[in-house]
Order: sequence, then C-alpha cells, then structure tokens
Amino acid sequence: MKVNDDGELKVDPADVKPLIRLHELVNSISLTSRWLLCTSSSLKYRSTVRLSCLSYSGPWLFFAFPTIKNIWTSSASSTPSHSPSFLLGTCSSAIHLVAHPHTTQQTSYPVKSDVFATCFLPHSSSDFLVGSRDRDMRLFDVRTPLQQKGEIVIRHGVAVSHICALSSASVIVDGPSRCAAYDLRYPHPRSPSASFEQATRAVRVYDRAVEEREFVICRGFDVDHTGEVMVREDSEGGFRMFSVVTGEELKKWKSTGEEPQRWKWNGLHTTLVFDRERRLWASVGKAMECFTY
Repeated sequence: MKVNDDGELKVDPADVKPLIRLHELVNSISLTSRWLLCTSSSLKYRSTVRLSCLSYSGPWLFFAFPTIKNIWTSSASSTPSHSPSFLLGTCSSAIHLVAHPHTTQQTSYPVKSDVFATCFLPHSSSDFLVGSRDRDMRLFDVRTPLQQKGEIVIRHGVAVSHICALSSASVIVDGPSRCAAYDLRYPHPRSPSASFEQATRAVRVYDRAVEEREFVICRGFDVDHTGEVMVREDSEGGFRMFSVVTGEELKKWKSTGEEPQRWKWNGLHTTLVFDRERRLWASVGKAMECFTY
C-alpha cells in the first residue's frame, strides 16, 4: 500500500487479504498489534462483536448482544499484552472486554445514556474513560469491584462524541458545540472527593474550533500522537487543524512553512485519524483519503 503525492491510496490487489465478509452494518473497528475487533448490527442479532487473533488463522470469535440495541463505538488499549483489552460503548453501558485465544472476559458498567466515546488512559488496560449523550464523561477502574466503585464524573456540558487522552491526567473532550481539555487529578462533580472541594473548570476551552450548534455523531476528530495538533471536521464538509497548546488554528505547516489547504467533500467524515508518520487519514462514504501535514 502506497500513498502518492496527491494523497491517493494505491493498493495492489495481490496484497489484499480478505479477513471477513459481513452482510450487516459495521459500526466500529479496533486494532492492536495482534488482535482485531469488529462491531456490527443487524435485524437478526441486533448488536454483535467479532474478534480475531491476527497471529494465527483461527476462526473468528462471535458474540451477540440481543438485549443491546446499538454498539456505537469501540477502542483498544495500547498496552502490549497477550490478552488485550477493548472497550465497547453501547446504548446503556460501557463494556470492558479482555480477549483470550478461545473466549473473552466481559464486565459491563451501566451508564444511563448512550455511550458515544471510549478511551483507555495511556499505558493502561484497567483505567478508562467513557463519554455519553447525557453530557458527562466518566472515569472507571476495572480493579475496583463494581459494588464499591466511585465514579469520577466530568460534566462537559454537551453530549460527548470523542475523548483523546494526552496523558494519565490530561484529556481532550469533544462534542457538537464544545471542545475542551480537562485535568483528571482534581475533584469533579459527583466524584468521591467532590464533597470537600468545588468542581474544577476546564483547563482550556477551544472556542475557535467550534462552529456548529447541531449534533452530528459521525463528525471526525482526533489528536496526533505528539499531543500538539488536533483536527476537527467543520460544518462545511472540510476539516481544520488547531494547536492543542494555544488553541489557535494552524495557518502554516511547521515542517514546510506552507499554508494548509482547506479540503472539502460532499459528505461528512466518519473518521479522521492521525498516524505516526505525520499523515492524516479521512474516510468519506466509501472513499479513503490521506494527507501529509
């Protein structure tokens, strides 16, 4: 697979290996170095999860959740492990899933709202964040028994659609009309320590990154691996990049000094993802585009 100077993705058909063919809508895909997780929905099974170990050609593990209407999102822990951890965001809970060669271990964390965003803290497979339609972001630790858990809740103010953890203490949370950075080290409303200190406000609110007032769940958003640049889809079908530190829109690329172009499509991005080679990947409908920044 190669990307030319025009951002076109060229793939040799001989190098393409089909993994699975589905006859239902794919909601999300999460990947580790050895495992692939795919969530989908259908009229027969409602919500399903398929899990495969890429290091051997065994059958896919298949799990159906007949009582769950929708699985909105998924994510994977970046911590290397023979039994990796995944998160599922559903219409009524967050599910922590640990993959084993022939089975999985699942723990459900009830949330009284649709969970649109999930994220592990860096270098952890036990601490994770979930963001939901009810405007809150919650921090969980799987090492704490469910009956003893004390939720740490951050009230973002609008429905949470994306969470990007910059460190174990700093996260950026995005929603339809608010994008902000928070510090997890301080007490927040309804948290166990909220009784002896007032809630902490956002460390930074990115007002210039927000234009629209409507709620669109598939809007693209991501932060690059350096934690310095974030990208956000705008209401005109394009996207803009901003400095995480200052909140200013990037007018010139740091590497070349050139002004960035404003790319636009006829449709919304379902995904905007940075990789570690200073490239931005964007999916629009059935098309995939790649840009170097």
